[in-house]
Amino acid sequence: MAKFRPRIPSVNIHLAIAMFLLIAIGFFGFSGCDNGSTIDLEGATRTAEQEQQQTSPDTPEATHTLTATVTPSPTEMSSPTATATLTSTPTLTPTLVPTSTPAPTSTPTPTFTPAPTETLTPDPTVSYLLPDLQVLPPSVLYIEVDSATGVRELRFDTTVINMGEGPLILQGVPDEEGDRTLVVQHLDREDGGRDQVEVGHFVYHPGHEHWHFESFSEMQMYSLSEDQSLGEMLATSEKITSCVLDMNRLPSPPPNSPSDPFFSECGQEFQGLSVGWADTYAATLDGQELDITDIPDGRYALQLLVNPDELFIESNYDNNSAIVLVEIDGTTVIRISD
Repeated sequence: MAKFRPRIPSVNIHLAIAMFLLIAIGFFGFSGCDNGSTIDLEGATRTAEQEQQQTSPDTPEATHTLTATVTPSPTEMSSPTATATLTSTPTLTPTLVPTSTPAPTSTPTPTFTPAPTETLTPDPTVSYLLPDLQVLPPSVLYIEVDSATGVRELRFDTTVINMGEGPLILQGVPDEEGDRTLVVQHLDREDGGRDQVEVGHFVYHPGHEHWHFESFSEMQMYSLSEDQSLGEMLATSEKITSCVLDMNRLPSPPPNSPSDPFFSECGQEFQGLSVGWADTYAATLDGQELDITDIPDGRYALQLLVNPDELFIESNYDNNSAIVLVEIDGTTVIRISD
């Protein structure tokens, strides 16, 4: 007996083959890549732009790594998932360094040639631009009495001016002892050169806590003759040491007077007095006193001197003193005339 075998219509077989071919053609046509892989480059580009905008400009050395996932083809299903890496470097923003404005230049420090080691004298054949020191009559005079000792002192101020053609320039040369400094005076020549001559010493003044020139000034007290001329010298302050510097410019200075002070420190290296400038020592400072304990009341002449030993080289020594007549009565001093 023959078995029953169902019959498959030929139409259905042809339809199945056609559908299989369509599916295969559609799969391979959709891939669009030789290796069957697809990469979303557009999405990766957008991600790079977004990350670049979010990157801080303070870290220009950083780079951005972008990763796009690759979908494997049917032939690569057993291989690990491949990745494509895109690297972009952000645009660097230039950093501007501000240019600072230089600070105003201060008054230059005088520079001198090395001081000589031997004693020099001015060249008599050379014309110099010399200082001319003058002293003004004291403007402040008063008497102090020490109640414990009974000592009576006449206190005074000292003002020295330079009316010459050149400045007074003093340079210190420290010696091995340390408490005294050799001083040379610089002399400006009319031909533009400069000579030097030894003139004395700087000494350290413990009361003022800076350096002074020895024998700079002196106050003397005289009796008066019948014709009001100087009689006997009754008291002296001895030689007064002093720091020499530009303190005040004169109201009507010579035309060659600098507008700014040039000597402004009581240092050991240099001191001096510019043309048209004044140096004042107040009556309250150490050394600005005259012991008049044993001098009776009466009329007297006070003579104030600058450069009393003529140590500095000047153009004129005849105007280095100023005389004022005073009357003393107990603790009162009255100016009679200059």
